[in-house]
Amino acid sequence: LVGIKGAIWVMFIDVGGYHLMEQRNDWVLEQANQGNQGYSFVIALVYMFVVAVIGGIPIIHYYPSVAGGGIPFMIAYLNGIDTGKEFHFPHLFLKCFGCATAIGAGLVAGPEACMIFCGAAAGAW
Repeated sequence: LVGIKGAIWVMFIDVGGYHLMEQRNDWVLEQANQGNQGYSFVIALVYMFVVAVIGGIPIIHYYPSVAGGGIPFMIAYLNGIDTGKEFHFPHLFLKCFGCATAIGAGLVAGPEACMIFCGAAAGAW
């Protein structure tokens, strides 16, 4: 049951992030194929900025501790240290949402640490 819950959250990250990335690529390629290379660059830049800001605003304003990979919290939790509410549902949701938007925006951030945290958080609750 824990593996299934973790897989559902990881699937949310994977499908959501790559759907956002495909949407951006479709818009950029459509403009580039029409000969508007400068316009396609502007579309890509604005799209990446908007998606990254949408993913970052809830984390910055509501749960700043969600920023980052989350592996230190997971290691602390496994060592028996009380990590507070780091593995509650809002943290899990925002971590997955932020990771999906980071992938969709094309940021240089791998989803590996986030996926590990999401699996651990799904098992914790």
